[in-house]
Amino acid sequence: MGSNNITIRQAEVDEWSKVPALHRDEGEKYMEGSRQRNKMRFSKIPQGTHIVLFAERQGRVVGAIQIELVHTNTKLADGKTIAHLNDLVVDPDVRGQGIGTRLMNLAEEMLQEKGFAKVTLGVWRNKKHAGLCAFYDKRGYQVWYEKKDGTATVLKKDLEQD
Repeated sequence: MGSNNITIRQAEVDEWSKVPALHRDEGEKYMEGSRQRNKMRFSKIPQGTHIVLFAERQGRVVGAIQIELVHTNTKLADGKTIAHLNDLVVDPDVRGQGIGTRLMNLAEEMLQEKGFAKVTLGVWRNKKHAGLCAFYDKRGYQVWYEKKDGTATVLKKDLEQD
């Protein structure tokens, strides 16, 4: 079963609780943090500074990506030329089927249409770090810097403008 029976849509502000379960392989502590982060992030959807895309299969959310148009660190997202991608996650039961790639493609296309020239994202230093960095490298992301506290690698990509 590939990604062709997947629909992608924008999430609504009250759907924040659908994301944490996608992180179930990270453990309950991570899921609790995800609940707190997502409730706060989704509250920014009505202001137009945050977009969340859901991948669904038969009405069930199986993947998500969050797009921050504005970030407290304006080097990551300034609302004009650079945006930040957050929390690309795919349900562990359906990983490897192209769902993450489709979410990334649509997020980048949306940013291009809005006139953004660059996109950033962070990769936490955990057991998935090397695999995720390789995934993003294939998509044209390059290491921009390592966080000073050593917890994450921040990547950046120039978006092609037509």
